[in-house]
Amino acid sequence: MTHERRSGDISHADSELAKLVIQHLQGNPLQRFSEPMLARRFGVSARTLYRAMKPALVAGQVASDFVETSIRVYYVPRSPQPMPERIVGRGELKGYETEIRRLPELRMAPRGAGWRL
Repeated sequence: MTHERRSGDISHADSELAKLVIQHLQGNPLQRFSEPMLARRFGVSARTLYRAMKPALVAGQVASDFVETSIRVYYVPRSPQPMPERIVGRGELKGYETEIRRLPELRMAPRGAGWRL
């Protein structure tokens, strides 16, 4: 009995490869990795890598883009996170405009123009 793979099926090896690649991408969240780079890293062809990563792309676990319209790159999309509570900026700011005016005056002072805002 031969088992014929359909285009929608994903083999166990492909799913394991996808897990390894996703772990690698999550371990390097601010970096983008090209398809050939990842294929070399995991010892597979770029086509095999694409086939393994396709379900993860559809599910939104990873994102993909093209560089110079020819090389596919993979990265982990930013997940919506709640904004961190800000400890700076509470209350009313006073005196900051004095510092803003002081810096241009310091820059102009060596010119001896007596320049003031």
